[in-house]
Formats: sequence, C-alpha cells, structure tokens
Amino acid sequence: MKQLLINLLRKELAFDRVGREYYVDPRFYWITHTCDRLHPTEMATSHLFNALKMMWNNSVPEQYRIQPYRKWGGIPQMQTNYKRQAIKNLLAELMNRPDRTKGMDNALQQMYNYMKKFPDMLLEGW
Repeated sequence: MKQLLINLLRKELAFDRVGREYYVDPRFYWITHTCDRLHPTEMATSHLFNALKMMWNNSVPEQYRIQPYRKWGGIPQMQTNYKRQAIKNLLAELMNRPDRTKGMDNALQQMYNYMKKFPDMLLEGW
C-alpha cells in the first residue's frame, strides 16, 4: 500500500494531467459516518480529499498530519483490508479529478514527501 501511494503520487507530481488515468474498483464503496455507501466516482472532490486526509491524519505521527486535523475514532475499527482498498480507491479517484484545488495538491505533495522520506515506515493498517 505504501508503494502504491508513492507510485500514484509520483506519476502525478506535476498535477497537471486531466482524465481517467487511474483505475477505481467498481466493487469498492466508501462507507460514510452515517453508514451510507458511496462509490468514489459519486463523491464530491472535497469529500474524497477529506476522507483520504482523515485516514492519513489518523495513521501518521503528529508532525506529518495535514492541517486542519480532527481526531476520528473510527479508523482503528476499520478492517485493514478495507483501509487499504479505501486509500487506493479514494486516492485514485481524487487523482482523476480535474477540480482538485491547489491546497489539495499541496497536501498530496506533503503525503508523497513523507512517504519518500520514510519509505520503510509502515503506516498503521496500510
């Protein structure tokens, strides 16, 4: 999973390509805090980003969190396989979106830089 994140972000370091370059599993559904099931292609770009940021922030050491940070207790209860699938599919769909903001791209760059700096560090559940 760690390498997948690095590969996805490395491919898009310029963040200037638009299109459906990344595969999103049609069988994967994000489960919201209200238990709604949404396919990543149905989610708003801001929802994709905030869901990914929530998973990131609740899995990395404090100094690598993307601000603003809000603790969310549901991450530890997620099954490891679901977390992996969520990260893979949310990130892939987010990278497919042409309407990512500069702030989103900056945060994704921060995630990439962390993973590049610490390639052997395993994030909890990733």
